Amino acid sequence: MFVPGVNGSVLPSVSSGSKLKGAYKNSKKFVKGGKTSSDKQMVNGVASILRRVKDPKNRTQLAKQLSKQFKREKVKYDLASFLKKSKVKK
Repeated sequence: MFVPGVNGSVLPSVSSGSKLKGAYKNSKKFVKGGKTSSDKQMVNGVASILRRVKDPKNRTQLAKQLSKQFKREKVKYDLASFLKKSKVKK
């Protein structure tokens, strides 16, 4: 089945039970709280930003706040590794 598109073009319709819909559901990027490469990149990026905070007390405070935020968002990560990468703990 086809449906009208932009400027009179014709596009194939996608039924609700199609394989395309299942592909999005099974994609690791869409699994809530999953340990994906995008989670890892985000945690490493946050640690990189924290390393730029010069005051150790402020850095530690921010790291604790952000770790609580990761928990609320169900981001799976290793806390000890995050604190080490952030130069909060050795």
